[in-house]
Amino acid sequence: CDAIGRCTDKMEFSATVERTMANAQSLKEIEACKTVLLQFPEPQLSETAARKVGYGGAAQQVAFLEILAARHGEQHIKAVRRCLNSEAPEVRLAAVKTLAVIGAPEDMTTLFALVISGSDDAMMDAAREALVALADRHALRPAILAQIEGVFATADPELKRRFMGSLGKLMH
Repeated sequence: CDAIGRCTDKMEFSATVERTMANAQSLKEIEACKTVLLQFPEPQLSETAARKVGYGGAAQQVAFLEILAARHGEQHIKAVRRCLNSEAPEVRLAAVKTLAVIGAPEDMTTLFALVISGSDDAMMDAAREALVALADRHALRPAILAQIEGVFATADPELKRRFMGSLGKLMH
C-alpha cells in the first residue's frame, strides 16, 4: 500500500489503487489498504471506489463499499445498488450496510423486500438497521411505520417478529 502514497495524479492514483487491491492476498492486507486509502482526499477516492466496486474478489468489493460508506458517497449510490445483485452474499450484505449510510428514500422498497424475504438472518438484520437509518436521515419515520403496520395486518408470526426490532427503534 506504500505505492498509493506516491501517486501524483488522478489516473495514476486509480491504477495504483486497482493494482494494490487486486494484489492483496489476505483480509488483513485488504483492510490495511482500505485504511491507507481512507487517508486520501475526495473526490478521487470515492470516484475510484465507485468504479472498482463490483470488480475483483468479494473482499475487495466489500472494502470499496465500506470506503463509500465511510466517505458518505451518496453521489455513487447507483454503484452500491448494483452490488445488491452480486453473487457473493458478503458483497450484498456490505451493499445493504452501505445503504444504511448513503441510501435514499427510494431504497425503502428494496430494504423492505429483504426483510420480508426471510432468506438470511444477517441480511434481514442489516436491512432492518438500514430502514431505521433511512427513517432518521430522511425524516421518514411515519412512512416506514405505516408500511410496517400494513405488513402486520396480514403477516404471520415470524414476519411480525422480524419487524419488532425495527418498530422499537422507530418509536423512540
